Amino acid sequence: MKIPIIGIGYHHYAFEDHILAASVLKYLSDSTEVSREYTSGKYTFVPKEKDLTALEIIFVDKEDVRPLSDEELENKEIAALKSNLSYRDNKINSLNKELECLKAQLKTSKEEESLP
Repeated sequence: MKIPIIGIGYHHYAFEDHILAASVLKYLSDSTEVSREYTSGKYTFVPKEKDLTALEIIFVDKEDVRPLSDEELENKEIAALKSNLSYRDNKINSLNKELECLKAQLKTSKEEESLP
C-alpha cells in the first residue's frame, strides 16, 4: 500500500490518509509563510514571499516508513565518516598545491631580487 508524504523543504510528513494529505497540501498552498522577528519587546510576524517550490508530495510504500535498523545506522555513520575523510583529503591536497605555488612564487621573487 502506498502512503503520501508531504515535503516542506527539509521536513517530510507521512500520512495514513490520502484525503488528509491533500487537505494539508491545500492548506499550505493557501497559507502565508511568515518569519518571526523580535522587535520592541515583542514578536512581529513578517509575511514571506510565497515559494511553492519547497512543497512536494510523493507516494511511498508503507513499509518504507520505519526506523533504521542498527546495520543501516552503522552504514550511514560509515558513509558520513568516509565523506568527511574524503573532504579533508581533498582540502589537504588543495592546500598542498597552494603551498607549492607559494613556494614557487617565493623562489621567483628571490631570484628577481638577486638580479642587478
